[in-house]
Amino acid sequence: MEMLVALAILSISAVLIFQSLLAQSALTARIETLSLEAGRDAIRRAGFTEVVGGILPSWPEEEETAFIATDRQLSGLSSRALATTSEGLTAFRFDLSGSPSELVYSSGGQQVQLGTFSEDATFSYLGADGNWYDKWPPEKTPDFGPFDDSGSYRTPPLPVAVRIQTATRADLDWIAKLEWQAPLMARRQDLDLE
Repeated sequence: MEMLVALAILSISAVLIFQSLLAQSALTARIETLSLEAGRDAIRRAGFTEVVGGILPSWPEEEETAFIATDRQLSGLSSRALATTSEGLTAFRFDLSGSPSELVYSSGGQQVQLGTFSEDATFSYLGADGNWYDKWPPEKTPDFGPFDDSGSYRTPPLPVAVRIQTATRADLDWIAKLEWQAPLMARRQDLDLE
C-alpha cells in the first residue's frame, strides 16, 4: 500500500513538472515571437525615417518629382531611397492602403511593404508654424506669428516632419524629421540678371 501511495505521489509530481515545462515552453515561444516582431517594427520604422530624412525639394520645372502629399500618399525625391543600387536623388512614393492600413514604399518599379498598422492610419505634415496639416503643400499658407504678412510669404516646398498616425493609438505613431531645412543655392536661370 505504501508503495502505491509513493507511486501516485511520484506520478502526480511528474505530471506537474511536465505541465510546467510545457507552460514555460509556450511562454518562451511567445516571447521570441514578440521580440522578432519588435525587431521587424524597428527596422520598418528605420526604413521610413531614412527615406523621409533624405527628402529634398525638386526644381520648380520638374513638377513630376515635386513633393506632393495627402493623408494617404506622399511622393517626391529622396537622397536615401530604399532598395536602390544607384546613388543620387531617387523618386519614391509611400502609400497607406486598405483597412487596417498597410504602408507600401515604391521606387524604381519595386514595391516594399514596410508595415501593417492595427487600424486605419493617415499621413500628416508638420509646418514650420508648429501645426500638423493633412496635405502638403497646405491650402492656406502657415501663419508665422504676430506679423500679418502671409501674402508675401510662400509656403516652403517641404514640411518639417512627416507623421503616420492612427485614430486612437498615439503609441503607434511614426514620426520622421526631414533633415533638409536650408534653402538651396540659386541657379543661374533662376536669377534675374537683366
